[in-house]
Amino acid sequence: MRLGRVVMTFALATISMQSVCAEDIAAKIKKAVERITLDQSGTPPFHLKAILAPSFERDKDSGRNGEVEIWWASPDRWKREVRCAQFHQIQIVNAGREWQKNEGDYFPEWLREMATELITPVPDVQDVLAHVKTAEVKQMFGQLNIDWIVNTGTADVRNIERAGLVLTANCRSALGLIGVVISRNTRSSTIEWSRTK
Repeated sequence: MRLGRVVMTFALATISMQSVCAEDIAAKIKKAVERITLDQSGTPPFHLKAILAPSFERDKDSGRNGEVEIWWASPDRWKREVRCAQFHQIQIVNAGREWQKNEGDYFPEWLREMATELITPVPDVQDVLAHVKTAEVKQMFGQLNIDWIVNTGTADVRNIERAGLVLTANCRSALGLIGVVISRNTRSSTIEWSRTK
């Protein structure tokens, strides 16, 4: 009898979430993206250092070890340093002027992606909002799970990729969520985060 109530409660929660209109979900997503995106006006100054390393044993020899360090004052005043065994970059932005020093043949794409995702975890919000309109929405254990399918590849070779996001009720600020976002994106070990005054 008790199991029947649990199953019924779960089913009702799922059905009620499916009836939530896309505009409400879009508003929640926009608000969440504002909270976790660090490169915007109003973000307090911070220093972030991420040490990147594969977490799966099979990937340990991939050479994808590196560091990203960011000193942030405002959208037009910041410094970023990225490094791995074959590349090192220092980038400084100050009042509309940009300076950059590169050492190495090329900026590895995986390192570029990680450096970007640390600060802007959701790069194209409008694309995400377009997919949310047709996404499968479920609420479980205090979080909103939104999943959709993206067709990738070419006309000759079709690929299907699952995408999605999770919204939690306890997302209070970027400071509270940054560890979750970073560990999800990097699948790595060490994050140091400090707020400067």
